[in-house]
Amino acid sequence: MELKRITHAENVRLSDSGRAVRILDQSRLPNETVYLELSQAEDLYEAIASLRVRGAPAIGIFAGYALYVLALQSQETQYGPFLDACRRNRDYLNSSRPTAVNLRHMLDRVLAVAESMPCADVPSIQAAMGQAARAIHQEDIAMCTAISEYGLSLVKAGDGILTHCNAGPLATSRYGTGLGPLFLAKERGIPVEYLKMLSTPLAVLEITPRILRRLREYNIYLLEDLLRFVKKNGFNALAKLHGIGMKSCEDLYSVLKRKGIMESKDNCHLFQYIWV
Repeated sequence: MELKRITHAENVRLSDSGRAVRILDQSRLPNETVYLELSQAEDLYEAIASLRVRGAPAIGIFAGYALYVLALQSQETQYGPFLDACRRNRDYLNSSRPTAVNLRHMLDRVLAVAESMPCADVPSIQAAMGQAARAIHQEDIAMCTAISEYGLSLVKAGDGILTHCNAGPLATSRYGTGLGPLFLAKERGIPVEYLKMLSTPLAVLEITPRILRRLREYNIYLLEDLLRFVKKNGFNALAKLHGIGMKSCEDLYSVLKRKGIMESKDNCHLFQYIWV
């Protein structure tokens, strides 16, 4: 896939008509790429509640556009009734995920524009709300770009980068946050290595269910948990855990070596990123 299609993914934006919110339906990924144009209150609510749009910054961008789109549909011509309708829409959209801070903050930000214009006519207020929603989007693009630029300034050619969440463009805008330096490095031809998240569940590493059950008795659920134990105690110490034994320990080592995780029982390239 062309890099720009990732770094400039239009996961949330105002539709070409300016009267709907266009989103990449993240609930359909990775098997399908489906875009939706939403304008009805129920559909906008459902998109947030069902994680069709996800990632705190992306939800904030979506919220600003959603409230603006609903404001455009208002049939009210007087300030008071129009503002009441905007407040009801704000409360309704916010109830889709009440704990989402960006959702409420951006809804309130666009609503505040309407609240600050009691002497203006409704079309002028609607236009100002649209400007506020677009500003939220542009500010997020600027923030993500600045974060990515600063992050890249700390990286030298050949460095390895470990991230602890997928803070890419789908959750934000443009380059993303945590992954932004990687995308900029790729654009500029700077060779860096991206180390996959250490919190990979052991269950996806083809480890037998019996060994997984035994490891979980010792709160070892993730790759990071396992490697921390090994770094601190040595690989063969796993054989001393209840129900593991040397044969299961060797089977586990074979899986980790085949996956390229362990070079030997004493050596793992990920040890440098684990504190014990």
